[in-house]
Amino acid sequence: MIVVAIIGILAMIAVPKLMNLVNRAYEGAAKGNLSRLRSALSIYYSDSDGVSPMGAKQNPSTILQDTLVPKYLTELPYCYVLPNHPKSQRVRSHEHPDAHGHDHGYWAYDANNTSTGWGHAWIICTHDDSKGTPWENY
Repeated sequence: MIVVAIIGILAMIAVPKLMNLVNRAYEGAAKGNLSRLRSALSIYYSDSDGVSPMGAKQNPSTILQDTLVPKYLTELPYCYVLPNHPKSQRVRSHEHPDAHGHDHGYWAYDANNTSTGWGHAWIICTHDDSKGTPWENY
């Protein structure tokens, strides 16, 4: 009986720690994928003589898919903002200064060439990561 109780206590301690590690792994994946997306945009910008992918009336997922894949990325990376949102490759168009306050859990891209944030990519999520930083601040 005592052995079962000890195993139960250890399980109560270990399971929450394990779940926290899983969430932190997804956070690392999201931050790494954001970095990959931004790096691809930066290389595209250099190759295109200072022009970012644009298209105000076109779906931003299509803009990035058409301009970055397969030359700069094998595929659009997934955004992992778990457990708050499911993983997604979706990209939503926003003008960067106006994007704060939305909570979708996927990529945002400013494809408007008249915007001050043109060519910028970020995560649309108002939740905090494990360090207390809102996702939209990355």
